[in-house]
Amino acid sequence: MDASLVLDIAIFFVLFTNILICPYTKVEESFNLQATHDILYHGLNISMYDHLQFPGVVPRTFIGPLFIALLSSPLVVTLHMMSVAKIYSQLVVRGILGICCLASFRLFRHGVRQKFGPTVANFLSIITITQFHLIFYMSRPLPNIFALVLVLAAFYFWFSGNDPAFIWCSGYSIIIFRAELALLMGIIILFELYHKRISFPAVFLHAVCAGITSLALTVIIDSFFWQRWCWPEAEVFWYNTVLNKSSNWGTSPFLWYFYSALPRALSLFTPFLIAYGLKYDARTRIVFSVTLAFVFLFSFLPHKELRFVLYVVPLMNTVAAVGLNSIYQNILKWKVEIRNIFTVFVFGGLLSNVVITNILLYVSSLNYPGGLAFTRLHHHLQDSTGSVHICNLAAQTGVSRFGELRNDWRYLKKENIEQNLEELEKFTHLIVEAPCEIFENTHKMLEEIYGFGGISLETRDNFPYFSVVKMIPKLCILEKV
Repeated sequence: MDASLVLDIAIFFVLFTNILICPYTKVEESFNLQATHDILYHGLNISMYDHLQFPGVVPRTFIGPLFIALLSSPLVVTLHMMSVAKIYSQLVVRGILGICCLASFRLFRHGVRQKFGPTVANFLSIITITQFHLIFYMSRPLPNIFALVLVLAAFYFWFSGNDPAFIWCSGYSIIIFRAELALLMGIIILFELYHKRISFPAVFLHAVCAGITSLALTVIIDSFFWQRWCWPEAEVFWYNTVLNKSSNWGTSPFLWYFYSALPRALSLFTPFLIAYGLKYDARTRIVFSVTLAFVFLFSFLPHKELRFVLYVVPLMNTVAAVGLNSIYQNILKWKVEIRNIFTVFVFGGLLSNVVITNILLYVSSLNYPGGLAFTRLHHHLQDSTGSVHICNLAAQTGVSRFGELRNDWRYLKKENIEQNLEELEKFTHLIVEAPCEIFENTHKMLEEIYGFGGISLETRDNFPYFSVVKMIPKLCILEKV
């Protein structure tokens, strides 16, 4: 069997393992997930859509959810006809998004093959498999991941020398999904202009055409779903960047991406391979310079998250793959002692990546108490009708409309009413944040949901310290007395 096909299967397996171990989503993913649910289950009945009741601070585009819903609909309809719980449709939706990312990644890898050779392309897959964040994010319905599908395709066109197609993919990703990508794609275009691989009139022509068509697409579709004229990504850009309101969700030091986010995304061993790749092949220096320039410029925005710069990880992994290939090509020329040292170094390094990845996957699986509580709630529900109050923490850590398994029940999310006991008495069931003693006169405890509470150190039989995962109560499932 061809090595690239084996690696495709391996990445596919890792992706779906991530989905099964961490089936729920968080608040950043909620709009796209809820929108996909509403398109699948409510169709053109916009009045039933979740975003009209919970619009968020800025509108988001429906183009990504619409695309994934169309691809998912055959399987979702089949599951619905078989009376399978809706939560499995959520797995289908995430799986389809993940497959789209994998298809785009495979296209990108083909570009790497054209530019650096087949062995480098295979090593790119191996390095990516050993890391946690990129594959973990690929199935998560974030605006950044919808953009990633187009970005990986754009990188392929860049590597293969198809600059017009690169501009079109870049334009659609910027106008529809993530405006900050104008920095990354703009830097690449400047490189292409400097090396005279494309002319300014050609860049201008393709950029204008891509901009007009993508703008028309997003305005027409999103104005219909939002029931008003809007260009969602422009409003997001104005809110987050011009007004700098994203800082309300926290700020980080200027160099945070360099000393925290990217080292975690690349895992422990990859930076060593990047250094070797930069030394071995001069072409990697352009790729690496593009990533550094983008991350540096984006660091001026105070609010920082790894997903904002996730697009550069495949590029940096490509540089690392060139480094790994240089070791592979030269190892037989070295003395036995040096060869053995490098062999142990490479296999040990990749193994360390795998170990770190598995630890992070396990810890991540503990960060969705809301999804677990919502699933466990339905094991306690009786046949009679009722209503459930969902607290803010639960809504942020896994509750979605895909988890609403009873059509005869009402599921309500109202913020800041936990202290209003009279209003909470109206609900037959509550999912509220622990501790839950204040509700003991009106509701009884059905189950307490635990979640990740940090890492603690312990001694066992006077042996050196062990790091253990600390679990603490996060949510309570309560039933009216």
